[in-house]
Amino acid sequence: MKAKAMIGQAEPLKVVPESLAALNARMESALGRSSKARVYLTERRLAELEKIGYNPGTIYKGLRQCVVFGLRDEAGEVVGLL
Repeated sequence: MKAKAMIGQAEPLKVVPESLAALNARMESALGRSSKARVYLTERRLAELEKIGYNPGTIYKGLRQCVVFGLRDEAGEVVGLL
């Protein structure tokens, strides 16, 4: 908790986090621009899988240079990242 919130002067958050679906879509798009990630997937016989993304480190700071799989619920909505 921030100090201002503790004394009752909290400022509202100004940044709305990007939805997981939008984040996953950006990472799926980034995979096409990364020859390194595509080679990695090909070597592991994963290149044929769909809905795989790649974070070069500029899209989401928590996952740097990672191949990313969107975890989907029964409706097909992205509910997490692996």
